[in-house]
Order: sequence, then C-alpha cells, then structure tokens
Amino acid sequence: MKIFNKAGKAIGFIKLPERCPNLCFGIPKKNRLYMASSHSVYALYVETRGAV
Repeated sequence: MKIFNKAGKAIGFIKLPERCPNLCFGIPKKNRLYMASSHSVYALYVETRGAV
C-alpha cells in the first residue's frame, strides 16, 4: 500500500501479506491505522493523525 502526502506525492509504502482495499484511523488520537483485507485486519500506530 502506497502512502501519499496532502499534495498527492508518494512518501512511503506499507508492505502487507495480502491486498488491503479498506482502511481507517481509530482510537481517540486518530493515530492508529486499521487496514482490512478479505481475511485479516492489520493495525499500526502512525506519527500523524487521520482526517475526520
């Protein structure tokens, strides 16, 4: 999964063992990224906050 900044420039990549079509930010600070695939849900803390 490619990571983009606000300007649309690719700035990173998260490698997962399967395709991940859905994601959202969670917990009160919105700094945990949840990624849902067809068989699993992955989560990791990030150094940014998700948009509301």
